[in-house]
Amino acid sequence: GLLFWMMLFIIALLSIPTTPEETELLYLDVGQGSCALLRTKEGEAVLFDAGAQKQELASVLAWYGVNTIDAVILSHSDTDHISGLKKVMESICVQQILAESEQLKRETMNDIRILAEKKRVLCNTINERNCLWLKNGEVVLQPFSDDTENGNRVELTAVLQYGNQVVVFPGDLALSGIEKIIMKEPHITIWTVPHHGSRFSGDDRLYRLLKQKGVAYAVISAGRENRYGHPHKELLNWLNRNQIEYYSTAETGALLFLLS
Repeated sequence: GLLFWMMLFIIALLSIPTTPEETELLYLDVGQGSCALLRTKEGEAVLFDAGAQKQELASVLAWYGVNTIDAVILSHSDTDHISGLKKVMESICVQQILAESEQLKRETMNDIRILAEKKRVLCNTINERNCLWLKNGEVVLQPFSDDTENGNRVELTAVLQYGNQVVVFPGDLALSGIEKIIMKEPHITIWTVPHHGSRFSGDDRLYRLLKQKGVAYAVISAGRENRYGHPHKELLNWLNRNQIEYYSTAETGALLFLLS
């Protein structure tokens, strides 16, 4: 009897969410996909996309003791950005999903929409500039139309402003939209490289502009030995030429930044 109650006590302790002493932004190693987790020292948790793998994201959240996600922000509904979400919704409490309306309706989102209705998870559409407020910051959300032939039609971009740090998540936005985001931000701390490090995600002039904006780090979310050859050499040359420090999850695995 005593052992049983001790086990219940241990399980209860493990289920208590642990609030970090400093606010953490964790870029997860989700293979050839994109996912980042914000855990604030105020106890908030926000997901930026949900990666390409079905199980790993839920396992990482369990390891961190995260049992509630305040918001999931989906840049678009390609499988390499949403695959981990269903398992997360099955195992922990997700308060809301934020996505552009057309992306929310795509076939790839069918299972997530059905599960959201079953679990009473709010699916809030973002069709114009909006803001997710944090206790010590905000996430500015802005949909951008993508007129390129092979584009995702619309991307929901996110700009995290926490303390003195500004982190930009442009999703897989086309080059014209990427430039608009960079131009409107007076200062950027961390740049999330679009398209997993494709040569089509930028040019030398764009990375020169990012350097002028004060970018300290660029993060490339790519899978090890991926079939696309990401990150492409051209991109790495632009980063090196403009002296921007960069990391690729394909090389380093998960990346943790402390924000203040």
